[in-house]
Amino acid sequence: MQNKQTLKLTYQSFKARQAADIILYPYLLKEYRNRWFLLAMNRKGKEIATFALDRMQAVTVLPDEPYRLHRSFHPQDYFKDIVGVTRNIGDSPVEILFLANTVQAPYIQTKPIHPSQTIVEQTSAGTTFCITVIPNFELERELIGFGEGLTVLAPRFLFSGSNAK
Repeated sequence: MQNKQTLKLTYQSFKARQAADIILYPYLLKEYRNRWFLLAMNRKGKEIATFALDRMQAVTVLPDEPYRLHRSFHPQDYFKDIVGVTRNIGDSPVEILFLANTVQAPYIQTKPIHPSQTIVEQTSAGTTFCITVIPNFELERELIGFGEGLTVLAPRFLFSGSNAK
């Protein structure tokens, strides 16, 4: 990345049956929950993609392949509206309301899920929180991780497999 070199990455996502070669332009390494990720632009695309380092099978520098800079990629802006490392391009932040029971609420209050987190209401049933984020896989995993101690209240389309009401 420092040397602005194009790479050939042999990569197998969890969804893929076999590895594939991808030509890409690397921009950033990021850690999330003890896993490292490479953010890069695929030579065939224009958007930033996320690649888990532990899914990489081989990395080759391509010195004869020109490096392309993604002019609108600014890490501080890219991560501002998400939890984790993956971002659904084109999606906008939405307000997510969730109720944490009295057991889980103190953990969420003292270690916010996202910097936008606010308390909407505190009752004997628990605490209602609001965050404004772009929904993604990491957010879903974070909320589901609280099990029955957390209920997604809104929006309705979010996490149909969770405890959404």
